[in-house]
Amino acid sequence: MCSTTLSPPDAHACGAANAIEMADVVRQFGPEYVARFGHVMLPSQRRALEDIKVCCTKALGGRLYHCDDCHESFWSFHCCRNRACPKCHGR
Repeated sequence: MCSTTLSPPDAHACGAANAIEMADVVRQFGPEYVARFGHVMLPSQRRALEDIKVCCTKALGGRLYHCDDCHESFWSFHCCRNRACPKCHGR
C-alpha cells in the first residue's frame, strides 16, 4: 500500500534524466525569445511557453509515494495539461 504527501522537492520527475526536453529549451531560451518576439505573440502562445516551462516540476506540485512493501519513495509531479505541451499531449 502506498501513502502520499504534498510538498515536492526541486527535482524533476518526468522524462529520462539525460534527455533534453522541450521544457529545457524553453527555460534556457524562452526569455530571450519573448523579449525579441513578445510584441507579436498571442496570449495563448505566452501561456503555452509558461506552462511547458513548469510542467512536471515543483511549481505545479505533486505527490510523494512510498511503498510499504519495498520501502521505495518517488515523486509524481502534476502536469500542466496545456495542449501545446509535448509531455502532456505528445504521445
